[in-house]
Amino acid sequence: MRLTDGVVASLTEKIYDAALAPEAWQALALDLAQVLRGQVAICRHAEQPTGIYAVTGDPAAMADYTSHYWRLDLGIQRLARSRPGVVLTDVELAGPDPAWSEFVNDFVHPMGCGAVLYASPYRHGDEFVSLVAARELRAGPYDETSLYVVQQLSPHIARSLAIQERMRAARLESAASIEALERAAMAVLVVNGQGRLRFANAVAEAQLRKGVLALSRGHVGAGSTDATRVLHRAIRSASAAGLAETVSLPRPGGRGPLPVTVCPAGVSIASAVGGDPRLVLLLFSVAPASLDQGCVARAFGLTPAETRLLTALVEGERLSDYAARTSIRITTVKTHLRSLFLKTGEQRQADLIRRVMSEPLFHPMG
Repeated sequence: MRLTDGVVASLTEKIYDAALAPEAWQALALDLAQVLRGQVAICRHAEQPTGIYAVTGDPAAMADYTSHYWRLDLGIQRLARSRPGVVLTDVELAGPDPAWSEFVNDFVHPMGCGAVLYASPYRHGDEFVSLVAARELRAGPYDETSLYVVQQLSPHIARSLAIQERMRAARLESAASIEALERAAMAVLVVNGQGRLRFANAVAEAQLRKGVLALSRGHVGAGSTDATRVLHRAIRSASAAGLAETVSLPRPGGRGPLPVTVCPAGVSIASAVGGDPRLVLLLFSVAPASLDQGCVARAFGLTPAETRLLTALVEGERLSDYAARTSIRITTVKTHLRSLFLKTGEQRQADLIRRVMSEPLFHPMG
């Protein structure tokens, strides 16, 4: 494959394809092998090789390398101490070091190769990624053109790997968010601004089957037209303006009202269930007074007064109603609320309630 602007553009395109599809690293390595006229390996290293993105040579030789010969590879050792973007060849490594001589004589030459090119386009924490090419003796040493093309491609490889790392982290965060919602000891529903259901954990699904909330054409509603109107008004406020409130909805069978907290879902949860930043959480406890007050108090170092206020908020009581019921001045209640924010690290009442309601440890099991 002759080195032209079109070839470099094609290689660059495949580099970014690999960010979205890790199997594309192999296609990139095969094209690089033609351009560099040799075998190519793209690997991740820490103190030793930790992963292989692609390899065009003999898999058995690569297995020998990862089990033993990496210890003798002065090129990789040099990359480990160098900044990302460095490119070097075996000519710069030649010398009296017996480890290098053993590496070349026992590993490089038996593969039919003589010249070796090393590049380290990317580093993440204690790990770095290497691109190594080895060509036959008759092909001669790697020249300035080979070094130039690798130097031109290295920044693109670095960006592609960084994108891949971010996408992997996002997938892990999404999985963790979904797991947290599934494990919550109360009903958790995620809806869009029109009330269309995007997610319901197992507890919420059971409550929907019991008719605690209604589901019609994919939209969540309450037991009556008026109650549904109240619920949807709160959903729109949470989605459009980021406001949170607790609404009281009728329970089936005429039992007491059901407090439902309606609040913005937050970035991690929204990303996990579809990516719309305006998604809304609906939270309600299946059993009244399910909060393990002792566990919550120990977790955050709360005073008894702060614990009582937090319990009331989780159960859907408003600050003013709590103040009236307990005969405490509203200014004192707000002082306790500020203390709750300080101790839990939250800044909004909705986030405080959501955090406590979605933590399984804070709710007794049966």
